[in-house]
Amino acid sequence: MKLYKKFLTALAVAVMAVPVALPALSNSVYASTDNLFPQSKFYDTLDKDAINKRADYFKGRPLVQVPQTDKNGQMHYVNRFSGITPSQDVPYWIDSRIPAKQQGIIKQAISDWNDAAPGVFNFYQVDTPKDAYMMYDFDDQTNTPGGVTWHEGNDVFTSAVIQVNHKQLTTSTASLELYEHETGHALGFTDTDINWNDNSVQQTVMGKNVKNITDYDSLSLIRMYAPLALDNAMTASK
Repeated sequence: MKLYKKFLTALAVAVMAVPVALPALSNSVYASTDNLFPQSKFYDTLDKDAINKRADYFKGRPLVQVPQTDKNGQMHYVNRFSGITPSQDVPYWIDSRIPAKQQGIIKQAISDWNDAAPGVFNFYQVDTPKDAYMMYDFDDQTNTPGGVTWHEGNDVFTSAVIQVNHKQLTTSTASLELYEHETGHALGFTDTDINWNDNSVQQTVMGKNVKNITDYDSLSLIRMYAPLALDNAMTASK
């Protein structure tokens, strides 16, 4: 499913096909984020020139997709980006109401994305949502078959709030898959419907064969972020 973007509110919905019998549904949820989610002030602390540089970088990239050729020789694209994180530093907050086991799975999902593109991001946990970019909120999303990631901002996101349908957390595998998928949205990935070879954890309908972040996911992340991270490192060394 596509990531719906607006200037102040954006939404990504992941549809899960977990080990229990679930229909392959699509759901769109619209709501105002006013007084609905924990509020982040992290964006306000960042250098505005650096923010503008990221915005120009995102708009100036002619390809924000990774091409692949299918079994019939046709070119397709996976893992399109709808926006990018506001900085290379990515602080995250986990709602203390989330059970300890699920908190561990969230941290594993973040670690898996870090391993997918080492050095591209600096993930670290913070104690309050106001200091975070990614916020894993406990509030239950019962009106979606999977999870939902709410973005604020346009091109360069100011924050991302991740919520899930708690009924989908049936096993550790299902939970990790769901949190990896939603964290992918927080990093800017849209859903992809190209599932002919199960090449991405960002498939709209998940839980068939893809259980982990794939090479295509890694390439997508590196293609989008690594040149900017390298440029920033070279600038800092001067």
